[in-house]
Amino acid sequence: VRRSLCAGLMSPALIADFEARVARALQPVVAASGIEEQCAAVAALDAAREVRVCELSGDGGKRSIAIGRARLPLPDSVSQPELVPDPAFHDNPTHLRLLEDLAADLVAGERAVLLIGNQGTGKNKLADRLLQLLRLERQYMQLHRDSTVQSLTVEAELVGGAVEWRDSPLVLALRHGHVLMLDEADKAPLEVVAVLKSLLADGQMLLSDGRRVLSPEAAAAEGSLLREEDVIIHDRFRVLTLANRPGFPFLGNDFFRECGTVFAAHVVDNPDAASQLELMAPFGTSVPPHVHRRIVGAFDELRCLVRDGLLAYPFSVREQVSVIKHLQAFPQDSVGQALGNVASFDAMDPVATEQLRSAFARQGIALDAAGGAAPALTVELAREVVLPAAQPVDGRRDSAAPLACEVTSHELKARNVSYQFAPSDQGVRPLGSAVEAVEGRAGAAFSEEVRELQLLGGEEEGAPHCVACLARGGAIHVLASGPAALHSLPASVA
Repeated sequence: VRRSLCAGLMSPALIADFEARVARALQPVVAASGIEEQCAAVAALDAAREVRVCELSGDGGKRSIAIGRARLPLPDSVSQPELVPDPAFHDNPTHLRLLEDLAADLVAGERAVLLIGNQGTGKNKLADRLLQLLRLERQYMQLHRDSTVQSLTVEAELVGGAVEWRDSPLVLALRHGHVLMLDEADKAPLEVVAVLKSLLADGQMLLSDGRRVLSPEAAAAEGSLLREEDVIIHDRFRVLTLANRPGFPFLGNDFFRECGTVFAAHVVDNPDAASQLELMAPFGTSVPPHVHRRIVGAFDELRCLVRDGLLAYPFSVREQVSVIKHLQAFPQDSVGQALGNVASFDAMDPVATEQLRSAFARQGIALDAAGGAAPALTVELAREVVLPAAQPVDGRRDSAAPLACEVTSHELKARNVSYQFAPSDQGVRPLGSAVEAVEGRAGAAFSEEVRELQLLGGEEEGAPHCVACLARGGAIHVLASGPAALHSLPASVA
């Protein structure tokens, strides 16, 4: 199934991005329907569309907010403004399109929305940002493996040295019309998930103290049987549920399989490359832009390895931001050292470590602090060699005809410390349009090396033998064999 089709229609409803069997089953259905090309064209136009967020004023001073093409009213007042989230959110095209989709579901009358995806892709940030824009109070609950039906409805509080039981955030949201945010829903036991599904589907639930939760329709049908202590679901009650995708390495319950039918589902994946750069920029204002681009390219490659089954852990944009924050706070550290903070878990697996090293090396990043442990500082000094007195071996002299040497010069765009050349018919030329440096080589080792020059010989001759010297003024001269050549880098480039 084409990516645009899955992202536009199938993925939100069937989470086809995370279910290979679902994607395989959809492929012949979509091909037979003849809508694939239309969906691809619509998805391309939608991806190019800019989503803007702005407040609008209507008749009678009523204010509303427009998130792209979705428009929602804003409350006149907020009784508990401390419950409105205030996240540090940085706008980017991918997340703004997701916010527009979430707002469109609320406009359509959806009362329960599910955000599902890998950890670290921004599910909490998106939910908090939506509530911040709509100025809605939030009640937060984080589920876990030890959650029970009782803990879902009541919670203990220590008051004056005595334990008192009070309503849980779920009951408070039901009564006061707040938005309930259920985090880590895939970790909850199945009996807790079943109670949640019953509440959202039927609008009824029995609390542990005997009280009943009823929908307005059910409460009206009760008539005189309705008790004062019963909880009637508020008309503005909404549920935002966050869950990790099913399967390894999260190992939670398949929340979508159990109660996905009562939710409007949205798959939250890592942003595209342009959105990643916009997202990382505020966290690393002093980090060079080319380092941002290399980190984005490396992590995109790691995610491809995860999809191909070569790596287990799905690296997310959270790890990228962590690396950029490290480089911003500790500019003296190398990129490889900063990456040790997120790659240390894979250090125990030699195969995964080699995959990480190769992926980062292809982006010009040396993973020198593998494992996350601070390596011991090593000092590598050059070995002193006493050379014998120079003796002439051969010489040529022709006073009549001066010696003619072919000289070829190249303009090099160099940065940092590592230079790489490859042989060509005209001698030696730089690889690509610029001489690329390898980020992160200056890890935990000190050496007398001031420059690194790599000359690659032909396949038959092998690596050339060479002697390099650093001349006065900073120029570098390299005498190489196979083929015999003298390479010089002026001080302006070296």
